[in-house]
Amino acid sequence: MAIGLFDSGLGGLTVMKELMRALPEEKFFYLADTAGSPYGHKSPDWIIERTLRSIDFLLQQKVDLIVIACFTASIYAQEIAQKKTPIPVIGMISPLFTESISTQKSVVLLGTRNTIQSGILQRLLVEKHPAIDLLSIPCPLFVPFIEEGWSDHPSLFLVADRYLAPAKEKEVLLLACTHYPLISSVIQRSLPQTQIINGTNWVAKKVQSLLPERARQSGPPSFYVTTDQARFQTLATSFLGISIPQVSCVELVV
Repeated sequence: MAIGLFDSGLGGLTVMKELMRALPEEKFFYLADTAGSPYGHKSPDWIIERTLRSIDFLLQQKVDLIVIACFTASIYAQEIAQKKTPIPVIGMISPLFTESISTQKSVVLLGTRNTIQSGILQRLLVEKHPAIDLLSIPCPLFVPFIEEGWSDHPSLFLVADRYLAPAKEKEVLLLACTHYPLISSVIQRSLPQTQIINGTNWVAKKVQSLLPERARQSGPPSFYVTTDQARFQTLATSFLGISIPQVSCVELVV
């Protein structure tokens, strides 16, 4: 089997790492649209177009299943992408995301500006838990820090404290951006008593459930970016803890 993933940059690696742990015998193709990053403040039409281009590229790699490892792209483009794609397309918006908390919990939802402004995740959470005490906070500066490799920069701690100050009393924090687990320690430092939840393990279970029982296509993962392959290679190697001998630079064409 060959599994394709894409994100605007490093964030989708949090999903890929969980998939590699759960499915060590599979072949992975990862596309980082670094030339288009970040997606969090782009228009919905732009996000949809970029997502469809990314999926077309992954289809050319003969993948059997595609994971949109980005909440913003999942919100705006997954439904359209699935209609246009002959293989399963998995996004980050899972029913399990809304089943992970108790109705009695007070919850804070963190995401990019587009994810939060869409209101889609908030609606799903309220539909599942009508009495939920929910606070939504857009954190647009987190992704640029992560993409620069500044996950331990003192300024990031200040930014996190500023963003998360209204959430001090919340019991549960939902990370609605695949980049954010890369700075979970920073977020936890600002909210030491809050339980942090992300959806990567649920995506892995969903992918597992869709894989047919047949001979596996094994091999080392392949990585592609739309710019800055050297920087991506360095940061991805550090995060995944594996040797990444080559990152190819590609152009997303219509």
